[in-house]
Amino acid sequence: MKQEETGKGASDLVEEFSGVLLGDARLNARLLTVVQAASRQPEVSLPLQAGNSGNLEGTYRFLGNPKVTAEKILAPHIAKTAVRAASVEEVLLISDTTEAIFSGSATRKGLGYVRAKEQGFLAHVTIAATVSGKPLGVADLETWSRSGKRKGRRTSSELLADLNRESLRWSRRALAAHTRFEGHPGVIHVMDREADNYEIFNTICSNKYRFVIRLNHDRLLAETPLEAKAGDATEVQPMGSKLFSQLHGCEGVMEREVLLSERAKKGSPKRQKLYPERGRRLARLLFKAGKLTLIRPRSTDKKLAAGRCLNFVLVEEIGVPSEDERVVWWLATTEPIDTPEQIAKIIDIYRQRWLIEEFFKAIKSGCNFEKLQLESLEPLRNMLAIFMYVAWTMLSLRWASRKEPDTPAVEILGRTNLTSLVMLARDGRMKLAESPTSREALQAIASLGGHIKNNGEPGWAVLWRGYEKVLAFSNAYTIIMKLLPDLDLAGRGTCDQS
Repeated sequence: MKQEETGKGASDLVEEFSGVLLGDARLNARLLTVVQAASRQPEVSLPLQAGNSGNLEGTYRFLGNPKVTAEKILAPHIAKTAVRAASVEEVLLISDTTEAIFSGSATRKGLGYVRAKEQGFLAHVTIAATVSGKPLGVADLETWSRSGKRKGRRTSSELLADLNRESLRWSRRALAAHTRFEGHPGVIHVMDREADNYEIFNTICSNKYRFVIRLNHDRLLAETPLEAKAGDATEVQPMGSKLFSQLHGCEGVMEREVLLSERAKKGSPKRQKLYPERGRRLARLLFKAGKLTLIRPRSTDKKLAAGRCLNFVLVEEIGVPSEDERVVWWLATTEPIDTPEQIAKIIDIYRQRWLIEEFFKAIKSGCNFEKLQLESLEPLRNMLAIFMYVAWTMLSLRWASRKEPDTPAVEILGRTNLTSLVMLARDGRMKLAESPTSREALQAIASLGGHIKNNGEPGWAVLWRGYEKVLAFSNAYTIIMKLLPDLDLAGRGTCDQS
């Protein structure tokens, strides 16, 4: 691959979306135009991205065309994600659901209720990453709107009878995402507490998938057969105890000190309980682990296995004065727990789940997705698919700057974008080497966005503002370089293309 094509420039857009099948060559071409515009100015409105009324009208027609769907837009990128994953020994498929909420009193076609009186839709997303947290791309997307009356609290039998209940998305999308990586032996599914469901465990185990899932519910246990392995279906001989107390009684395996970041107060009381406010502190964590067998809950489909043997890991903070502030993770997994190193690896795998939270922040805070004025669901879904590519690009740059800070910036930004960044930095009297590292490049981009170095790590908003300037300059630079052979100025000097 040519050096100019190693970053996130125009050639990369063509490569990433090559093979898109929208049923019309003009639609395929328009997709590239819209993606390039979104990449250049992700945080501004569609009219500003388009640049003129003709392009804006073309964008609106494209997003509303019935031949254009989010699935078709993402298909080439998902295929490229699988290709990138093929060269990695172990791949994490990190899944979560986010709410897209759109303000305003006017009803938008296809949107449903989300919270209180707000309208929007939900998106269940799976992204792929390495065990070290390097983003590889989007692996799966499903969106839906809630219609009709709010269902409220329902009995177990009512839930079981509802074949369209939202909780089934976890199993359904895990199966769908996994098919994109068929044959890869190192795929590990990573999910948060909302996926703590016996049906999900049973589905994933039946397909012999690997996973790490955080638990939310205490559960009844059965005697674990000596020969049972994690994931096995077993007969049930009630043990008389529950999961949390049994795991809590296990002997501590190892300790580790971890710096916990500050967490602001969450909005709703429910979220405040799940994610209590805390200050930045150094926490001492104790790890425990055990192999235990869950009993199928009474409210669950009787066709499922009566019991499932799984490995469990408990992470609990010790030496904390307040019980409310204490960090506690209960994790279920198919990964081995025979050594302290294996247990530590499970914790590190789950910690990468935060990557998808950053991905959602990039879409909402960076791209300002929830401020789009599109009037119906389908155009919004299509724009979400486009913004996902943009979010992955910036997430990759930020990861490299933190985890592989000495990586040459050209490998991420590409030659043209890097040249533009260097020129902008010089114009702003910033110190930036001719061949900067990814860390140096990120700091320069953040400075262009208005970030003050003493304020700590840059947030998504300033990164987007700075990156938008780089992409806009890069686009102009590319056009000028193409025109140079036809301009009278071409023979009067040289341009530095280094």
